[in-house]
Amino acid sequence: MVLEGVAISNLTRNIRELSDNRGNFSILCSPGDSLELRADGWNTVGEVAEDLPDTILLTRTRIQLDQVIVFGRSGNSTLQNLKNIAEENNKKNGIYYQGKPPIALLSPFGGKPITFFYELLSKHGKHARKMSQTIAKGKNDEKVDEFFNVDLIQSIVPLSNAEVNEFMDKFRPHYEQVRAWTSYDSHVYIKNSYAAYTAQQRDKK
Repeated sequence: MVLEGVAISNLTRNIRELSDNRGNFSILCSPGDSLELRADGWNTVGEVAEDLPDTILLTRTRIQLDQVIVFGRSGNSTLQNLKNIAEENNKKNGIYYQGKPPIALLSPFGGKPITFFYELLSKHGKHARKMSQTIAKGKNDEKVDEFFNVDLIQSIVPLSNAEVNEFMDKFRPHYEQVRAWTSYDSHVYIKNSYAAYTAQQRDKK
């Protein structure tokens, strides 16, 4: 089957495109550029531009629901709710190091090797690590959203509601880019990205 809407990112140049309804895509790249193909429900694939095959295969991710979380309307942020849930689960399941036990627990002098292997190998330890990763990713996404969101973008460049979604999908920066940004950096990035976006739109006509 072919996949429509796969996000193809040139990580080297920070450019993004989407595959069409036939699974085809085109993206600006040079030999040696790192490409990433990402779609919900499918494993992410990395490729090097100079070695691209004619057909790129994506495999389905394994779906496993350990827990379903429903948030009500409260003053706490989603991230804070996740932290609270993680802390409660870890306490209930005897997880004290978020599934990442220190090597010192293996010491023959006062160590706790049983705790070490329980944290490392048990399903509760694995779940704790997943929750930690989810929370960390959420923090990173919040940081990106601070400098790259609909209201801010539309206050800087003339994009319609329909256009801004495509723009954000193609040019959303990575956390590594924005973690040291100021408002000025964000404005410059949005303006430069808008120039690239309008150039791409002209090329399509």
